[in-house]
Amino acid sequence: MIKQEDPQAKVVTAPNVLYFDRDDLFAVIQSDVAPMFDVVSWHGIYSAAPDSEFYGNYYYEYPGIVEEIKQTANAHGFDGEFWAPEISWCSAEYPTCYSPDQPYKVLGSDKIAAKYDARSFILHLGMDVGIGWGGLESIDAPWTFPTIQRLNTIMAGTEPISHVVKIENELDIFIIPFSKETLTKAIEISVSLRKTGFIVDMDIKRRNMSKNLKFASNKNAKFVIFIGEDELKSGSALVRSMSTGEQEKVGFGELAEYFKKVI
Repeated sequence: MIKQEDPQAKVVTAPNVLYFDRDDLFAVIQSDVAPMFDVVSWHGIYSAAPDSEFYGNYYYEYPGIVEEIKQTANAHGFDGEFWAPEISWCSAEYPTCYSPDQPYKVLGSDKIAAKYDARSFILHLGMDVGIGWGGLESIDAPWTFPTIQRLNTIMAGTEPISHVVKIENELDIFIIPFSKETLTKAIEISVSLRKTGFIVDMDIKRRNMSKNLKFASNKNAKFVIFIGEDELKSGSALVRSMSTGEQEKVGFGELAEYFKKVI
């Protein structure tokens, strides 16, 4: 209907606050309507910092969450752009973008806020995610306003470039999903295990079993996780040791503790 009225129109997911409403966004990008959107968007970070009592580890987890969003959306047929509008950090010096009823605290100074603004700017563009600033500090702010202004000027029209990176580390775990339906669970497990500190890769190219096992072997993966329909139903993954060939079922929620013992 929208495209019929205006062929140039962009259909965008309504952005929600990712920290609070992540499940809502994933419900959309995992559904059959995902391919109908031109843009997937979310409100990513509001004054989140590494030492935030309210956000916990969210600042460090955020890039992994974004990667999970991108992989999940693309796996379900989405082929558009990703945007994170309303990126903002407020400071006690210029708290114009902060409301007293918000649960998180502002940063101590405008200079610190500018530092996080700049980091976020480069982080998002490096992940090929467009950004929009929200709740900007006063134009009199000596650090934040000129930082954002100059970065917009310098980075206008730039695009991220893919670099070939050779990773010397051997894989701890390689995950093989058997179908589109099991891919979402595979992404969820890979993100969780990476947060725990394991080196994890997974098949998103839908190679056949022989090629996947050869790939895992070439990467010197210690273990392979198989996730099929039976595993989804049982709530347990099939784990194979690449050194012995032995296999056993491990509950999805128990994988991290299992690998801590065997790797």
